[in-house]
Amino acid sequence: MLKSFLLGAALLALRAAPSVAQTSPPPAVAILTKWNASFNSRHLSINRDGKEETIDYTASFNAKGVATEAETLRKAIAQLYQEGYKFKSTISDASTYSLIFIKGE
Repeated sequence: MLKSFLLGAALLALRAAPSVAQTSPPPAVAILTKWNASFNSRHLSINRDGKEETIDYTASFNAKGVATEAETLRKAIAQLYQEGYKFKSTISDASTYSLIFIKGE
């Protein structure tokens, strides 16, 4: 009788509280935001784990400026992929856009 009681209590305890090993930590999020400060001035911000990195660059509205902007974005996105982030979603409005990356999901 005592063995049945202890077995029942042990099974009830296992059912009531999930094990720490069964839960996973929340995924890490990185947000890459691009905005135009003026006609030629651009800013790219990468925010991850509460740390913000800002890249300022100049890109005019000609072929060379578009190529500069594309290369800057490519390098930032490649850096996030190398760190293990995966693209998840976008948010945009008239003057800015943000790319959402997730790691650990």
